[in-house]
Amino acid sequence: MYIYPKKLIKIPEEKVSTAPGNVKEKVAQWKDDNRFIIIKNNVGYIIPKSHKKMSDLKLLKSDDYKKFRKKNKLNLKKRESLIKFIDYLNS
Repeated sequence: MYIYPKKLIKIPEEKVSTAPGNVKEKVAQWKDDNRFIIIKNNVGYIIPKSHKKMSDLKLLKSDDYKKFRKKNKLNLKKRESLIKFIDYLNS
């Protein structure tokens, strides 16, 4: 598994008005946009953030993926959870 760390700046679109005549500007915030890549059979797969898209990749049979996901509480945004999934794929 490879991780492609990336951060995007999220720029506010509008100003916030707290009271009449008093206008505050929103502060820009950093947003994590990390991408995980799994290589299986010399093919790279970018891990999506939703389970439906993950099951569409067909890394496992649909039923096996659902069982693993529920049993191990798979979170596609956490590295530790994806490491457990890769160990399951390799076994």
